[in-house]
Amino acid sequence: MSRPYRPRAWRGWAEAPLAVKGLVMVGVPVLLQMAALSAILLLERQYVAAEAEVRRTLEVQGDLQTLHTLLAEAAAGVRGYLLTRQPSFLAPRDRALRELGEVQRRLDERVRDPEQRARLARLQPMIQDKLDGWADLLDDPPETLQPKLVTGKERLDVMRAELAEALRRERVLIDERIVAASRVRAQTLGAIAMTLLAGVAGALFAVRLFSRSVVRRSRAVMARAERLVDETPSAGLPPGDELSALDRRLDEVGRRLAEQRRVAEQAREEAERASRAKTEFLSRMSHELRTPLNAVLGYAQLIEREQPALAGRTRPMLDAGAHLLGLIDEVLDLARIESGRLSAELQPLRLQPLLEEALQLSEPEAVAAGVTLRPVPATAAVVRADRARLRQILLNLLSNAIKYNRRDGWAEIRIEQTATTLAIQVRDSGIGLSPELQARLFVPFERGNELPGVPGTGLGLALSRGLARVMGGELRAQPLPEGGSCFELVLAPSGEAPVEPRTPRAEIPVAGDQRPLAVLCVEDNPANRALLDLLLARHPGVQADTATTLAEARAALGERRYDLILLDLHLPDGSGEALLAVRGERPAGGPTAVVVLSADALPQTRERLLAAGADGFLAKPLDVRRFDEVLNRVRADDRSA
Repeated sequence: MSRPYRPRAWRGWAEAPLAVKGLVMVGVPVLLQMAALSAILLLERQYVAAEAEVRRTLEVQGDLQTLHTLLAEAAAGVRGYLLTRQPSFLAPRDRALRELGEVQRRLDERVRDPEQRARLARLQPMIQDKLDGWADLLDDPPETLQPKLVTGKERLDVMRAELAEALRRERVLIDERIVAASRVRAQTLGAIAMTLLAGVAGALFAVRLFSRSVVRRSRAVMARAERLVDETPSAGLPPGDELSALDRRLDEVGRRLAEQRRVAEQAREEAERASRAKTEFLSRMSHELRTPLNAVLGYAQLIEREQPALAGRTRPMLDAGAHLLGLIDEVLDLARIESGRLSAELQPLRLQPLLEEALQLSEPEAVAAGVTLRPVPATAAVVRADRARLRQILLNLLSNAIKYNRRDGWAEIRIEQTATTLAIQVRDSGIGLSPELQARLFVPFERGNELPGVPGTGLGLALSRGLARVMGGELRAQPLPEGGSCFELVLAPSGEAPVEPRTPRAEIPVAGDQRPLAVLCVEDNPANRALLDLLLARHPGVQADTATTLAEARAALGERRYDLILLDLHLPDGSGEALLAVRGERPAGGPTAVVVLSADALPQTRERLLAAGADGFLAKPLDVRRFDEVLNRVRADDRSA
């Protein structure tokens, strides 16, 4: 069977590159559109001119109405004044004197109709004569007013008739110009319709011309792409123009995408497993490291509070425990920063109190090292930051400025503020920063200067920079020209009102005539149970029961109602969180208070438990003062219930 005959021109079109075919397809309707565009633009100019004439005529009509209103109100006001001699009646006349000139000026600029201009020329001397007549009336004696009022009334009637005729003429002009604008608009719409029809016809022609060699093959490529997305194999196009090359490239890309999807899915699953494992590791590490410290620091605090004579012996124990606890917190915070799980509660803070507090807390260390802490210059700066995290950074930088200083040296804090940044500089006269040291200054576990007797783990600066970045800032360091170093914390200033720190709630004294306070201690660690017994024994009237498992706790809650449950989370037979839903009720009808005592001190754990219904959360190692405050608060709530 022979192939159908095609003219030479058509065969050339079929073999033409896609660029040429596309140019023809786009060019045909574009040329048609451009041919009609000039006609549309011409008609559009006429329509705009017609609209402008309509708007100007409406403005003239409004000015004439204003002129009529001003004259009428002024005449009424003058008559009222002549009858009552009350000055307040002259207010419309005074207004007319102020505004008539501007109204006549606008009319002179806007009126173009010859008939209207002649009418305005007649009105202007009449208006001026009327104004002069009113001025004469105000000064004439009463016996001469009547004939002048009659004459003024006749002149006013003539002006009103002229104004009425002018308004009628403007209405006629408006109707004529609206008709003209409508005619131009109809012509414009017709031209647009013709242009659209021509464009559609040209586009259909171009598409017909283009479809035989391009559209069919393009659809085949699209279908192949969809099958590649679904990972369904299909046959490719036969060799031909650029679409055939695109089809082969698409097949290769599809194979690569399938492989990348498989690798990405594996990476995502591994990342999720690693994230879950890291979170679980942090939770377990926090629990396992803090649990033994709870008993050690708890007993040390009790000895220091209850036995002042032994405070000197327990202070080294407290200091060592606090140092170890700080190291644990730094390791966990650094891990949370690296995993992106550490958040900051940013709010506007007044900077001056925070700096003074940091210097005050660092003063004992500075005195022991023989370093002078210079006073903070007065500043009204307000910074947007997390109060606890900013305080942590400041204390860390001041501690380093003291530790790596010389005896009789100094350390100070300076503030440099611009419109967009606020820099807190901690400067010192210490041993300075070498180029080698600066390169590894913020690397975790890298000790900057190995000085004898200077404690440290190399975590402080790395953690401080991470905290600064969590708050949207930056921490950097540089040596001072005169010796020493400068650590600069850059944060964003705040234009909002600062949030003032809350005043800690004072301890509430326990009255001796209160009924006993029933407390259930759910704790499986023997040392921690003994510490809780000792802490509760210091409060008279407390009746404490102990449960070491979930089952024992549920049994105790079924037998008795408790005012307070001190709840550990990690129990041998499950999580203590399950008790939040079965806490029971007080004898007076109020709910039982539940305070979680946990060594899992992660912020998300605390937030989850408070959202689940816990009334408080105390992290282990326990702060004895805060424990007493919680117990006294429950006592006070029970007394008021």
